[in-house]
Amino acid sequence: MRKETREKTGKRPAIGHGIARALDGMNLRKVNSFFLVFMMIISGFMLANNSMNAGADENLTAVPLPPSWNADFTPEDSAWNSDGTNCIVVGNDSTGQTGAWSYSSDTWNSLTPNAAMSTTYYVGTGAGNYSTTIQPAVDAALPGDTVFVWPGTYGESVSVRKAIDIVGYDRSSTFIDAGGVSGHGFYITSDWVNISGFTVKNAANPYNGIYLANSDHCSITLCSLDSNYFGVMLETSDWNNISYNIFSNHAWGMHIYLGQGNTVFGNTVIGSTNTGMLLQSADNNVLRGNSLSSNYNAIFFEEGSDGNLVQENVVSGNTNDGISISESSGNTLKGNNVYSNGY
Repeated sequence: MRKETREKTGKRPAIGHGIARALDGMNLRKVNSFFLVFMMIISGFMLANNSMNAGADENLTAVPLPPSWNADFTPEDSAWNSDGTNCIVVGNDSTGQTGAWSYSSDTWNSLTPNAAMSTTYYVGTGAGNYSTTIQPAVDAALPGDTVFVWPGTYGESVSVRKAIDIVGYDRSSTFIDAGGVSGHGFYITSDWVNISGFTVKNAANPYNGIYLANSDHCSITLCSLDSNYFGVMLETSDWNNISYNIFSNHAWGMHIYLGQGNTVFGNTVIGSTNTGMLLQSADNNVLRGNSLSSNYNAIFFEEGSDGNLVQENVVSGNTNDGISISESSGNTLKGNNVYSNGY
């Protein structure tokens, strides 16, 4: 079967204002290492826009510089588009802290993150909570904010369209029950969304426990997915992290469709009536350190899923296939423990 053409509508902004907006959203993100994240973004900027590396002083002589640079900022490196009209510059301020600036349409903007601007919205019962349900807090949050959810059962489908963190108290006591709402437990349509600490259950066909649509650089960690149609589905979504989750009693535990560069690590998948982990037309993903048992099929690649790494997984006691690869090439299987499966 021929692989479908992969297209992401509206995901790659034009050079300049689009990049400034994308990074501006990151200003508010609480990251452990701004420099690491920033260099990853510069790499993406160079590849996506045919830009070129430049020394800190190359091309800067042709544009007016912010006056504050004289005392407060020393450029160290820059990434420019091909005609030298837009750039991102990384350097150090007078205290040695890493900072960054973007230049577009004769305007400089500081991109140094400011965690103090972020807000946490509390959900549940008790004094000081913003709301008793999750969606109003998500709607009120700005990029970089956190929605924290106290223990309880929340019968809703939560739509997430902005780069925020949604944190449950823990997955043993904080439940998203989509059984009566005709929707996905979480429906994510933004980059840089982090979900952790929930049990998401009862999203019936055709809905999913957590659905990422056209969403990159998201993280789903420390969640339980129980009795949904698909536990987690990534569609046209890249560079996401799906780690330390428990998948149980789905038709398909996890499905990556037209996604690349995703990492699936340290998950437990049991009781899938069709397939524990399914990749379709999905390239260059990593499945490492997962445990899959008591599924019908454990791991299945099809429709041109190429260049993936399957490493150090435990695949045992599945009814049909342990690891099956169809119409796909260039995949690497390394150090897996595969035994007591049907085939």
